[in-house]
Amino acid sequence: MIKYHEAIVHFPIALLLTALIFCLIGTFYKRGLFKEIIFWNLVLGVLATGGAIYTGFQEQEQIKDLQLREILDIHRRNAYILGIIFLCLLIWMGWRKKGMRNLEYFAWVSFYIIGSFAIGYQGYMGHEMSAKMDEYEIREASKPVPQKKELDYGWNF
Repeated sequence: MIKYHEAIVHFPIALLLTALIFCLIGTFYKRGLFKEIIFWNLVLGVLATGGAIYTGFQEQEQIKDLQLREILDIHRRNAYILGIIFLCLLIWMGWRKKGMRNLEYFAWVSFYIIGSFAIGYQGYMGHEMSAKMDEYEIREASKPVPQKKELDYGWNF
């Protein structure tokens, strides 16, 4: 079985964390170019986040273990929250990109750093859930499969 979510989820993580690097560089250098790079990384990152949430939603039915379902519920809720946070940061950057001054930019970067730490936690949870799902699948695959017994009607020909 192909796990699309595990393949797609790395794109928003990479795009959003790359934008963080440019945020930090932009605090020390002229910000015009860096704001453009950050903005477009955010646009692509938010779109990719939507794709990651969609594929995760499609694949959640495969999880049967109750302990994994609890982790999945937290993981899903956090994904929605992170999507909204980064969408708000994107709107803020798009709206105020030209007129953003130092204090506002530092406040924006501070929120972005908090969101980036949340991405790290979300990635950790996803990895743990994936590892536990693999263990569950191995455990289930190793269970003996009940064999059909042939019925003996007592007729001997």
